[in-house]
Amino acid sequence: MIQIFLNPHKLKSFLITTLFSAFLFSFISCSPALRTGKKQTNRYTSKSIIKVFVDEFSEPRSISFTADVDLEISGKIVKLKKGTAVNLRIIEGEIRLRYGREESMTQFFSAEPLSGVLNFNGRDYSGELAFLTKNSKILVVNYLDVEEYLKGVLSAEMGIAANENDFEALKAFAVCARNYSVMKMNENKKHFDIYPDTRDQVYRLTNYNTYIERAIKETSGLVLENGNDLAKIFYYSSCGGRTEDFRNVFSGIDQNHLQSIEDGQDHYCKISPSYSWSERYSFQEIITHLRNANLITGDYNIFKSIDVKSRFRSGRINELEIIVSNGNNPKSVTLKGNNIRSVIRARSRGLLRSTLCDISTGNDEVIIEGRGYGHGVGLCQWGAIGQSRKGKKFREILYFYFPGTRLQNYNAMISGL
Repeated sequence: MIQIFLNPHKLKSFLITTLFSAFLFSFISCSPALRTGKKQTNRYTSKSIIKVFVDEFSEPRSISFTADVDLEISGKIVKLKKGTAVNLRIIEGEIRLRYGREESMTQFFSAEPLSGVLNFNGRDYSGELAFLTKNSKILVVNYLDVEEYLKGVLSAEMGIAANENDFEALKAFAVCARNYSVMKMNENKKHFDIYPDTRDQVYRLTNYNTYIERAIKETSGLVLENGNDLAKIFYYSSCGGRTEDFRNVFSGIDQNHLQSIEDGQDHYCKISPSYSWSERYSFQEIITHLRNANLITGDYNIFKSIDVKSRFRSGRINELEIIVSNGNNPKSVTLKGNNIRSVIRARSRGLLRSTLCDISTGNDEVIIEGRGYGHGVGLCQWGAIGQSRKGKKFREILYFYFPGTRLQNYNAMISGL
């Protein structure tokens, strides 16, 4: 395991402590929070630092930073002026760095700005950027405090809620994003905790406003508990009037706080641009989607029919059958649950907006008329905004979408240690 020491001046004492800890609890040596010298007793996570995937590459690359930086290379600090080119190449499992007339070989180095943020590949990052080897690639990971990270998540995922009427929704979402972050950090993955895109949470440290900073500050450290455990939290854009059961979308033990509920009598998310929508696909487009998903071979090029076979109690499609033909033999393809969205992909957005929809055919087209945007499990972002605009407080919003949970401040468990 490659260790990334954020404070090189404490390297000697840290190594002694780590070796002793590793003898007793070998899993603790991976903790970024230990690298910052913090002690932990938090039952949810031993980390206050989150590791965010940034990039990976195997080809030689030249990078530079828009700020003066400290490079830490194998415990040695190298100060670089902004704009200095750093040439990277992976050679036999190590990174070769060239900067000016200097050259180093290492399995890891980090870059920390002397002030402000780092810009890498056109994007700003708080904290540090770590460059480490992973197989035959160079992996770039952003190390930063989770509360700072949330600024980038809220600006990317809930930037539309940038006024006083939407503020309680923004606070509710801050708790959700923190829950999800801690949940991912608790998985103790080797190289990084979380992706900065729709594979996890979209993270983009730009255009965050005072409402976002206030929402994070006023909910600082708050997470939701389910029983005595950290609650599993999911969210999405719009439920279209009803949320979905956890078990119908995700695998694992059923979650009592993630059951299908009506989104208010008049549907709080009715204000969403995607509350209702309609899309059309040519028969050939459906064939292409099935082929791209490796569900049919190239000789099946005739569309025959598409039928909804069953639905969940929310109204979302459980089973969808598509029949195609190669001219001689028909072939039935069954798509299930949220996987339907991955196969029948919208032209501009990627995934189909929702499976809460009706499907019909006409004029050599498949017509899909639906409601909502996303998988439907957990917090409906537009529904939260709708509740906020009706005067609901963030606690009410959270307990509405996650019944049976309770708020807890995990920072209190590690304060003063």
